[in-house]
Amino acid sequence: AALTPPGRVCDEADRQLSRVMGAYDDEDLEGFDRKLDLSMDNVIVVDNLPVVPPAKVDKLISVLHRLYSKIGDIVDDGSSGSGIYMPMDEGKGESKGFAFVEFAHKKDADHAVEQTDGHQLDKAHVFSVCKFTELSRIISAPDEYVAPPPPPPRADGEGQPEAVAA
Repeated sequence: AALTPPGRVCDEADRQLSRVMGAYDDEDLEGFDRKLDLSMDNVIVVDNLPVVPPAKVDKLISVLHRLYSKIGDIVDDGSSGSGIYMPMDEGKGESKGFAFVEFAHKKDADHAVEQTDGHQLDKAHVFSVCKFTELSRIISAPDEYVAPPPPPPRADGEGQPEAVAA
């Protein structure tokens, strides 16, 4: 009962498991010191997909899976999408025109961006692909180009336009 978390009832199955497993502490977990990677460096965003009704989502996910599984291992989450998530616009009853693809490794995501950014799916749809980690930078970019300020003059006068003799 000492190992039972607060608010949880200890039943016979818990008692049997305790007898089989014995007591343990953090030292028993020494081999499990790997940290969970939350960087999302293994996820890409594929934009400019066809907007499709729910009946065609599985087919489009299948096309994406065939394309991206040639580049690297896609995470298998146990569902039909196998690591590919396509958000839906519930109000319109159709997909939103982009998808997330989760690879098992960062290097596979890097290769997927390099190899499929600009990929032409059909006449009307050319993929725009980026890493998920780049998405916030892209979204926060201004819609209009703003030129950077000119560099300050160099102390040695190098690179400065010469005075025109009058």
